[in-house]
Amino acid sequence: MAEGKLGLEDLHIQQLEQVIRNIDEKLKRYSAEFEVSVSQVERRTIERKMEGLMQERIEMQRQISERQ
Repeated sequence: MAEGKLGLEDLHIQQLEQVIRNIDEKLKRYSAEFEVSVSQVERRTIERKMEGLMQERIEMQRQISERQ
């Protein structure tokens, strides 16, 4: 039973790491959009999206550290 639980924890950590990789890709895209944007409104919107993603990334990292 303990081995099964360990496997599930490992799987969950892998899923969290995948979410982090996806967030990193989104952050790269938003950063590129931000650089070419000339509209202040659009820049603020992108900044808010990036801040939300960073908070989500921090939460995923926290969950990983708790499980290791």
